[in-house]
Amino acid sequence: MRFADVGATVTSGSEEEKTSQGTSAGKRFPLSRRPITMKTYRMLATSAVALLMAGCVVARPVVVKRPPPPPPVRGEIAPVAPTPAHVWIAGHWGWHRDHYVWVPGHWEVPASPGYVWVPGGWTPQEGGFVWVEGHWRAR
Repeated sequence: MRFADVGATVTSGSEEEKTSQGTSAGKRFPLSRRPITMKTYRMLATSAVALLMAGCVVARPVVVKRPPPPPPVRGEIAPVAPTPAHVWIAGHWGWHRDHYVWVPGHWEVPASPGYVWVPGGWTPQEGGFVWVEGHWRAR
């Protein structure tokens, strides 16, 4: 039996029965072999560009427009390093909605051998303070 036969006779065991749709339950039809049109290519290309551009969004730095400067840095006692390659990244004050919150320190492995951690910090800016992220740099 061909898939294109509508109203074809289907053999089931020893008896033949006519199905209303022309196929028995559970039969699968091959996917259509329509050629891909230029419209489809354009849609795929647009989707690919949109996905790539979504990864290019850069977050703006947080500018705290409040009179009080950040509180003094807390002293932390670093726990034992997981491995000798780990470097302690000290905690800092972060801004959350309308107040400062303490972000505890943690251990990290340098980006490459010979790199050192430059800690982030709050720098004054007109009308408030801005957080400058810490980063790895070569010695």
